[in-house]
Amino acid sequence: MRFTPAKLRRIAEQQVEERRRDLNLLAAYLTGSLVEGDPFLGGVADVDLVFIYNDAPPEAYLCKPWHETVCVEIWAYGREAFEPPRRLRTDPLWGPALFHAQPLYDPQHFLDFVQSAVRSRFRDPEVALRRGLNALEQARQAWEALDAPWSLAVARDYLRLVLYSANVVATLVGRWLPPRRLMSRLGEAAQRLGHPEWVAEVFRLLGAPQVKGAALSALLAQAEEAAQALSGEAAVRARYYLRAAQALAHSEVPNQALFPLLWWLVEARMEETAREVFAAVGLDDIAHMRQMGDAWLDRLEEFLEHWGRQQGVWPLE
Repeated sequence: MRFTPAKLRRIAEQQVEERRRDLNLLAAYLTGSLVEGDPFLGGVADVDLVFIYNDAPPEAYLCKPWHETVCVEIWAYGREAFEPPRRLRTDPLWGPALFHAQPLYDPQHFLDFVQSAVRSRFRDPEVALRRGLNALEQARQAWEALDAPWSLAVARDYLRLVLYSANVVATLVGRWLPPRRLMSRLGEAAQRLGHPEWVAEVFRLLGAPQVKGAALSALLAQAEEAAQALSGEAAVRARYYLRAAQALAHSEVPNQALFPLLWWLVEARMEETAREVFAAVGLDDIAHMRQMGDAWLDRLEEFLEHWGRQQGVWPLE
């Protein structure tokens, strides 16, 4: 079956229609790559939906395999997660997501009120700086959790460090970079802030200098082999990340494939393969990972202070 953005949107609308009879449902909106442009990467896409309930939601998260190339991800929250809404505009993930979200169901105008509060002053330098500092704090917390020996938990914390530190850059320009497209979109944000060299910094954090020529293809093949044993939702998630990684590996910058590859190995808890792949890119030396991460976060902190002074909003009150 051939999917298009229009067909994916109809899938989202169908999911909302199925839940409208629930009197506890307050609002629903579409987010993610479908509202930002082309949702397909490597021929695979997902539909990201958020449902807001007056009281506790029936389930917090659901991933529904729709087709071998499409999955529907549903997050559900109680309304208290959005109150007061103005605090969300300084959250590096929630702020951009709500700013760009497309309402699909909002009979009481609750979502309209939330988006109005988030969008108000969203691009003000003070608000952008607070988002950047919040992203930096998330990255620093992940860095503090790094401890030997290597484990999936340590690997997850390290990737969170990379993800949130890269989004320090992105959130200043009002975006959030998701794991599949982290490196392919980082360059634009870094360029807008006058620091294109930051892309190379993040590539170093991912061990890209260790991966040359056929080495990346070998790592992807190793991950594909590990994914063969999966079925159902796990297999769909594997295709979602690994086909994206394969597509990026054939782009002008092949090492863009590293982050979705590493992210999926950890998300899927492929411990043996993850250990081997992380070692192959030099991400098994925890002391060195801490050193690299600390130096990078210090540079970002210095930049945020300098940027805030340039904008006339530093120090923050």
